[in-house]
Amino acid sequence: MPNTHSGRGRKARGAIARGEAPAPAGDAAPPGLPLAELPPVGASRPLRIAVLGAHPDDPESGCGGTIARYAAGGHAVVVFYLTRGEAGIRGTSHDAAAAIRTAEAERACAILGATPRFVGQIDGETEISVARYAQFEEMLSAEKPDVLLAHWPIDTHRDITAFETRKRDACYAHASQGHAWYDGDHVQMHQFRGREAGVRSAEAFVVHARST
Repeated sequence: MPNTHSGRGRKARGAIARGEAPAPAGDAAPPGLPLAELPPVGASRPLRIAVLGAHPDDPESGCGGTIARYAAGGHAVVVFYLTRGEAGIRGTSHDAAAAIRTAEAERACAILGATPRFVGQIDGETEISVARYAQFEEMLSAEKPDVLLAHWPIDTHRDITAFETRKRDACYAHASQGHAWYDGDHVQMHQFRGREAGVRSAEAFVVHARST
């Protein structure tokens, strides 16, 4: 999911979804680290949040804490899965893997308080075409989102502390993938981002501004 690492002295356009717990002593954020904020969870009107992920478990691992926070705050969160993770279980057929991972994604969304949507592409065989763009544009436009959360645009795959437990449980709902992928890489990544923001752990986002 999205990343925002600015480096020392470099101006960043990013957003950190901050947790509630203070950082341990000595873990203060670097002075002057510029952070742009996502819309507040306590916004005056309910927001519609769309989260985009290539496979089941991508949205949960990348921004599950943020999803849970907004959902608990009364906002509508829809998670779009580009594929059903058909190639994600070694030694299992695409159809069987898709059934398993679809059920896992639905359980994960129930834990986080989100609604799952499946775009219909195939894991490892994603198509980029006018027809596919039009299909997804129609699905996304129907939700009328106020905020979009998506993958870091140079992700190598081809295709919050307040809600830490719920996020972990949602990631563990993807039992076919085991636990090591989350307990190892993702826990360390969120702890590192937390140090940047001055909290125990955090999720980070790049703000992509576009004129309308």
